[in-house]
Amino acid sequence: GSVKLAEWSPNKLGYELDLPSSSTLVVNQNFDRGWLIAQGTGRLFEKSGLIAIELPKGRQRLRLVYRTRGLTLGLTVTLITIIITSGLALQENSRQRRG
Repeated sequence: GSVKLAEWSPNKLGYELDLPSSSTLVVNQNFDRGWLIAQGTGRLFEKSGLIAIELPKGRQRLRLVYRTRGLTLGLTVTLITIIITSGLALQENSRQRRG
């Protein structure tokens, strides 16, 4: 089979795969629970401290992304804060126009 690196950044990895049988791809990248399969089919796991993916046979584009739980929580809190602050500012502005 063949594996071609299609995309690389510190938090995104992309591969073009053409596998004649099911295989395991081991990526020379430290494993962390924040790594997810964003595109493609497979099962991600840790092997000797590195990212490994069990892959089915066939052609596919595999894309891995790194997302931490803290990032999602931080973005959610920020969005809620912006909404509340905007609402309070509009309410205060409305109150000042009346008075």
